[in-house]
This record gives sequence, structure tokens and C-alpha cells, in this order.
Amino acid sequence: MNDLPMPAGDGQVAPGPIDATTTGQTPAVSQPVAAQAASSDPKILQDAAVEQIEAAILQTTTNPAERAVQIHAIKAAYLKNRYNIDSKSVGS
Repeated sequence: MNDLPMPAGDGQVAPGPIDATTTGQTPAVSQPVAAQAASSDPKILQDAAVEQIEAAILQTTTNPAERAVQIHAIKAAYLKNRYNIDSKSVGS
């Protein structure tokens, strides 16, 4: 019996095949925030990062470890472009 709550909306799952069985990994997010560095508008950078994180979540529904890696990479690229902060040097 499935007791998980249904998402808000019409209750349909987003379409799109996820083929993790043939590659062993889920596909990476297509266009990183770093590729959009030409845009210096912070709102555009943030919106792009949010869209990429949402796409990563949809692509990695069955692999939370891969999801975390992709989200970390997107966040690191956003911090680098927006504030010129390397994620490796944050704790140092």
C-alpha cells in the first residue's frame, strides 16, 4: 500500500524517460550556471540556478547521492559567478 502524499496539482508525474539502467548514472544537468556567466544580472543567474536545480531533482528521483552531487555543482557555479567564491575555500 502506498501511503505517500500526492504532490499538489493534477497528480500526474512529469513525463520524460530516465534511463539510469544503461548508463549506471543519471544524465547531468545540461547547461551549468558557469555557461551563463556572460549575464551579470543576479536575478538571471539565480533563476537559471533554480531551473537547473529543479531539473536535477527531476532527473535524479531514484538516486539521492547523484542528486546531491549535481546540486552542489550548480550551487558552487552560482556562488563563483555571483560572488566569486570558490566552494572549496569557504571553510578555510
